[in-house]
Formats: sequence, structure tokens, C-alpha cells
Amino acid sequence: MPEMDPGDLFVLLLSGCVGGFLAGLLGIGGGIVYVVIFSMYLERLGIPSQLMVPAIVANSMLAILFSSISGTIKHIRKKNFFPAEILGMGIPAAICSVLGTRLIQMGTWYTKDRFTLLFIVILLYTVIRLFLQKDVSVPLKPEKSSLPLNIIIGCLGGVLAALSGLGGGIIMIPLMSNVLHFSLKKATTISLGVIVIITLVHSVYSMATEAGDALQVPYSIGLICLSVVLPVSLGSIIFSPLGVTAAFRASARTLRISFGILIICVIAKMIYSLIQT
Repeated sequence: MPEMDPGDLFVLLLSGCVGGFLAGLLGIGGGIVYVVIFSMYLERLGIPSQLMVPAIVANSMLAILFSSISGTIKHIRKKNFFPAEILGMGIPAAICSVLGTRLIQMGTWYTKDRFTLLFIVILLYTVIRLFLQKDVSVPLKPEKSSLPLNIIIGCLGGVLAALSGLGGGIIMIPLMSNVLHFSLKKATTISLGVIVIITLVHSVYSMATEAGDALQVPYSIGLICLSVVLPVSLGSIIFSPLGVTAAFRASARTLRISFGILIICVIAKMIYSLIQT
């Protein structure tokens, strides 16, 4: 089994920094970076193929937990926090996330190739929406938040999180903007708070699941591989607050172009890995 050297630790730490910054900046949790890096390193460690997808999702969720907590604390300090909406979406989202993960573990239908394909489709949707959306800081219509709508949005985010390891913000933010008419700033803040709940519950479940005993990797708990996830989490904790600060200062156009370039690079990498298998 390959050992982790200082170069690997640096790459993992750097990935955490990038993912954490994106989490604070865009409210998406940073999973776009984490899924890619964990796919590479967990495969190197020899994780069994039937556990590869649950392990990638579980480790991504734990790294997202740290970045989203760090970013949410920054929002609270800036008095930009919406607990009612966060709880209304977060609780059903967490339940659906665990149920989705359980469904994946019950069979072999969700292979790594299908996981990668879904990941690519989600990223393509994200980059298209990114360049089509308008630069608005306030809602164009009155907000119409309600508990049933919050629950539906939370459930969709939770299912997507379980299937993709992305935290769910990619679908929750546009739904909050388009259906509830929340400003992008408010939607991003709520998404980050909901992701805290999703990833906390999911991480506890992933550590407790018996399926993780088959990982046979040193320093692992359940489906969590600590030697891989801890350096990423450290970087995410440090850089997530910086992303929140940048979100308040940077130009929307600059952020959109930078993020779009990153997504395109990730899509290219995932397509290449899909072709190689």
C-alpha cells in the first residue's frame, strides 16, 4: 500500500485551501475540488471498488463540514445569518443525504464511472448557469419563503450531496434564487449553513457504518480515511473565512470568470479519467 510522503501532504493541504476558499466565496462547500483529489488518492490507497464511491463521498463530506463551519462562523460574525431557513432546509436535507447514502451502499448499481458521469453533468450545468445568470445583489421579486418549499429544496440538496459528494449547494442556491427569490448573498449564506447540517450528520453516519471495516487502510474510521482527509480539512478551515471576505469585496464578474475556468479544468480532468478507465 503506498505511503503518504511530504509532497502528497502538500498537495492535499493545497487542495483544502482552494476548496475552502471556494466554499466561503460561493457557498458550495468546496466539494468540486475535494471529490477530484479524493478520487485520486483513495484509488492510490487501494480502496475496494465496491466502496470507492461511498468512500469518496464520505471523505468529501467531512472536508466540506470543516470548510462550511469555518465559513458560517464568519457569516455569523458579519451578522449575515438566517437560522430559520437553515434549519428548515438542513434537517430534511441531512435525512435525505443519509437515506441516499444507504441506498448506494445496498447494491452495486452506483459505480465509479456512473458517479464520475453524474459529477461531470452537474459541473456542466453549473458552468452554464454561472455564465448565464445576471449580476444582481437584491431579489427582483418579493421573497416567498415557506416551510414546505424549504423542505423540498433541502431534500433535493441532500440527495444530490449523497450522490455527488458536493454538499448540495449547487442545486440549493439556484432554487433559492429562482423559486424563493432570495438574493444571491442570502442564498449563499443559507446554503453554507445547510451544508453544515448535511455534512455533520453524514460524517457521523460514515464513521459509524460497518461497511468501512472493509477499507483496510491505516488511520481510517468507517468510510473516513484520516490520513487523506485531515490535511485537506486543515487547509479548508484556514481559507474558508478568506473566501467569505472575498465574496463581500470582489467583483461578481471576476469571481464568475475565475470559478468558470476552474470548473472547466475539473471537467476536463474528470472526462480524461473516465476515458482512461
